[in-house]
Amino acid sequence: MARGRPRKCDPEDVFDKALTLFWKKGYAATSMNDLVVETGMAKPGLYANFGSKDDLFTKALRHYFDRFLSTLGKEFAEADAPIDVALRTLLLGIVRASKGDTLCVGCFLLNTVVETTGTPSELRDLSREMGERRRKMLRDRLRRAVLAGELRQEANVEDLAQFISGQMLAIAAMASEGADRPTLERFAENALAVLPLARAA
Repeated sequence: MARGRPRKCDPEDVFDKALTLFWKKGYAATSMNDLVVETGMAKPGLYANFGSKDDLFTKALRHYFDRFLSTLGKEFAEADAPIDVALRTLLLGIVRASKGDTLCVGCFLLNTVVETTGTPSELRDLSREMGERRRKMLRDRLRRAVLAGELRQEANVEDLAQFISGQMLAIAAMASEGADRPTLERFAENALAVLPLARAA
């Protein structure tokens, strides 16, 4: 009896499963055997279609960025709301991503930034690339806020972008350490309190 043709793998499904596993366990603690079990693919097929563990991690990270943070960042960048309202929505979005109704803890991208010290250089480079995209998004929106008179003219956009980016990382780190959602929301509100608004908050 002839054997049927093997079922084609769905890259989106594989990326979703790999993302969930890397998110739960972290890059270092996830083995190729773990990925075989999670995705349901045989190891030769996994290597042939998606490459090594590093390759799959990179693809899962880009998948996460495109699917989740790009949407959140796009909403922030294009928001017509005042800068404090837009930043509040962004930071609380990070809180939701960090403390969602899943077994995963923290924001996957921001967790990766924290964990990638000592990992292969291409992963560090990818993490830095996405970090710079995040800071550029913040700088662009903050500059618009200065021009619109929402922030004081003397506001240092570069320093503010670095500060807010740092708060995003801090939320992910605190979530990973077990901080609950109300604590993270208060942290986000305290971060917003330092904005050099040109009007009453």
